[in-house]
Amino acid sequence: MNIYLEIDSVLLVNGETLANHADAFLQAIMMKYPDATFWLTPNDKVRRDEVGKLLTSQLKPETAALLDKIKVAEWNGVASDAIDFKQDFLWFGSELWQEDLKALEKHDVIERFILVDLAKEPDILEGLANTVANSAA
Repeated sequence: MNIYLEIDSVLLVNGETLANHADAFLQAIMMKYPDATFWLTPNDKVRRDEVGKLLTSQLKPETAALLDKIKVAEWNGVASDAIDFKQDFLWFGSELWQEDLKALEKHDVIERFILVDLAKEPDILEGLANTVANSAA
């Protein structure tokens, strides 16, 4: 299974503060899917580098060390362009654009998008970390 992670509004609140339970969430994912986890990020290396530094500076050292294993799934148009629909996957994101929704519906995989709304549920990553840790790989 592939795991696709958005950074802003999933791991970072307001683009700069680490979300509650981000350490546990990342550790759970990397324990289960160390070779199949991707940053789902626009093709913007400068922003990726900035966010990487922000994450590294706020995560526990043992979690920060795991970030190097996460691959980058780049996209230029819509995020779903970076998804490998031939593989099973989960996509953790903060919003779903219309074009991405259409792509998920076309492939009949809308349930694989996990909405992370830190404003409504600031502790959502705790539950997601437990779900990932207890799921079958």
